[in-house]
Amino acid sequence: MRHFECSAGRFALVRNPPTAIEQTSDDAGTPVPEVMQAKEKFGRLNFYLLSACERVSTLID
Repeated sequence: MRHFECSAGRFALVRNPPTAIEQTSDDAGTPVPEVMQAKEKFGRLNFYLLSACERVSTLID
């Protein structure tokens, strides 16, 4: 099992991928990517994903 730290307000975003990412993965026929790292930087929450298809990568950029 992997462990990570984040504030309570960010946990739901990391634990439960946003609907757009799930839908895009389903449409592309690929599994929902695994969040490897999430960092808050300059007021933004940046996700670093494992095995994201190109369509999902475009969504989070």
